[in-house]
Amino acid sequence: MSVCIADAQAEHPPGPIADLIWTVDKPLMTFLFGTRNRWRRVFASNWPESKGIVCHKQMTLAVRI
Repeated sequence: MSVCIADAQAEHPPGPIADLIWTVDKPLMTFLFGTRNRWRRVFASNWPESKGIVCHKQMTLAVRI
């Protein structure tokens, strides 16, 4: 398996990325969003946008090739 670093695309599924972000600081995320499901909904709605702090344009991903 090879991996490359690439700009995130709106087509990438937001769920796994939201889950990874949640695990980085669970107490903060719980304070801000209450539940993981609420965070996932917020993240998923912002992911395809071209502006914003959690949109795909602000992310770089490790992608299998």
